[in-house]
Amino acid sequence: MKKHVLAVVTVALVSVVASAYQNEEPGFRGHDWGMAFPKAWGLPVQTDTSFGGIRLYEDPAESRTMGCAKLESLEYGFWQGRLSDVRVEFRGYDNYKCVLDTLKEKFGDGVQPSPSVERYVWPGSVTTIVLRYDQERKKGYLTFISKGILNEQLEWERAQTKKAPGAP
Repeated sequence: MKKHVLAVVTVALVSVVASAYQNEEPGFRGHDWGMAFPKAWGLPVQTDTSFGGIRLYEDPAESRTMGCAKLESLEYGFWQGRLSDVRVEFRGYDNYKCVLDTLKEKFGDGVQPSPSVERYVWPGSVTTIVLRYDQERKKGYLTFISKGILNEQLEWERAQTKKAPGAP
């Protein structure tokens, strides 16, 4: 959950100052944002409690590679029954470099908010991509986020805050 919240914060900060990147897609690998959950995928592998619950599923037919990188996990997040984000994890700096090279080749250079941190963002008009590498854990995280559904999630969260006891 922490990595998803971090990705959302990064999206909010960087999206304000950047424009769409090249070859932007309305989803990930042919799965469009907002699509209904494919029943053939079975039960969720886990649930992220963000925004009242995002159920995470794996596509059993999905390739666990990206360019030359071997992926540890690739999970599709469904919020209120609709595809909202995709979360990818991998181990090792070599895999990180493979993912980064693949993203740069397809989408352009992206934005690196701080040169001293292994984090890149591709803020788009429909899809925002966030890539980061945790050098301590030797683990990489890649998130594709639907900006439209993220806006709905933030509205949902504001409404929940107003319903809370003692809220103005």
